[in-house]
Amino acid sequence: MATKRIHTVPTPALALNHLRVAVVQCLDSYHDVVAFLRALPSLSAPLAALLALLQGSSRAMDQWPAIALERLSESEVELALIALPAIPAIHVHNRDDFDDNLWARVAGLCTLAATWPTKITHLSECIQDNEIPYVQRIVSHCTRLDAIVLHLDAFAPLLPSLPRGLRHVALMAKLYVPPPIQNIAPTLRQWVEVGTSSKKHISFHNTWVLSDAEAVANVLATAPSLTGLDIDDTSELVEEAKQLLARLDVAKLTRLEVDDVADVRWVLSLLHSMPNLQDLSLNCGEFKTIPATLAAATPRLRKLQVRNIGFSATAFNKFLGWA
Repeated sequence: MATKRIHTVPTPALALNHLRVAVVQCLDSYHDVVAFLRALPSLSAPLAALLALLQGSSRAMDQWPAIALERLSESEVELALIALPAIPAIHVHNRDDFDDNLWARVAGLCTLAATWPTKITHLSECIQDNEIPYVQRIVSHCTRLDAIVLHLDAFAPLLPSLPRGLRHVALMAKLYVPPPIQNIAPTLRQWVEVGTSSKKHISFHNTWVLSDAEAVANVLATAPSLTGLDIDDTSELVEEAKQLLARLDVAKLTRLEVDDVADVRWVLSLLHSMPNLQDLSLNCGEFKTIPATLAAATPRLRKLQVRNIGFSATAFNKFLGWA
């Protein structure tokens, strides 16, 4: 007599906790996360903590889909640590505050990075040369580090420790200290030419010195992976900024931000050669005239931000017609 085959009923996909977490980590809006979690019949401890955090913390709401633990209150941190398996990413804006506020719970940033190697994606506080050994220990664990902010003098010694997938490097000069006379071009070339990221983003914050501007321009002009560029606080280095953009294959750029340049007209005159530009930010400058080439420029532009820009009446009307 043949035995009767038993047919098991498959478990519904959303009954599996790891799939619920995967869905949560794909949602960019905290509203969507809250709605999704409320619709589930039951929640694991991390998902329940995440729901409580997003319903009760305006800080967490504003930060989602990443969380900056050092910017949360004590009670919010407790919920965030329980919810950590479901949180997509951790951003660190102040390492001292992180260690001071969370040492009793996670024994410091380095321990958190070692325990959760995929969580820390941004180190946003500028790293100085005297902090390199400490930061090296942190980034050695951060397999998904996506962005880092460095002082010029920390770039070369820290580069060998940075993960190959790092996409965004921001280089800054020290506040109130004249930029050092140093050549960053070799280090910059090494970063843009190696690694696994095919879409790299470089930011300059008042970092160039005249002797290095041309070399930096030459590096970036030949970088096949460069798709994002920020130029910030270059009011005294306008010619060097023009020199850089003149050498770049700007047709590859998808995002451009220019801050604190007195006459921004020269930026507009280049837009017709940036057909792939999607995000343009112009801050702190002046438009007296608008180039004729602007009318047909940037067919793929999706986002335009203009702040603290002065216009002549004619320039404003032409710019508004284009925007």
